[in-house]
Amino acid sequence: RVTSILEFGAGEGVVTRAVLKQMKDNATITAFAPNESMRARLELSVHDSRLRVVQDIAEDAEKYIAGKKFDLVLASNPFSKIVDRRKFLQETAQRLNEKGSLIIFNQHIPIGLRADLRSSFKCVRVEWEPRNVPPCFNFICTDPIGI
Repeated sequence: RVTSILEFGAGEGVVTRAVLKQMKDNATITAFAPNESMRARLELSVHDSRLRVVQDIAEDAEKYIAGKKFDLVLASNPFSKIVDRRKFLQETAQRLNEKGSLIIFNQHIPIGLRADLRSSFKCVRVEWEPRNVPPCFNFICTDPIGI
């Protein structure tokens, strides 16, 4: 069912490569990697026509995706550099299809994050992933508000 994926914080592509292995042939992923060296390593290590890599910050995504809607948005540790978290989450919810989901991987739970997530999504679930190094929290957000 997932044919369009938006990834923020792709880094060197650990999550990107895992997602590509699971994606169907007709699916696409647009991955944002704001760091030039990480973007370059991602592009050198992954040769897949379904992947589009953008070197820019998540807040500037609109100029690259131009209103496109996605089935899934993935975000790895997105809150370390985002200035206005609530605005970012609202914009991310607007980028999702009606049945789309946002999954956030984060090493901690920032103060007020759950309230911010609930302002943009009807359903917010938090899971602890101890197998990740370092362990992380997965925030699974569905039913975007206002779609």
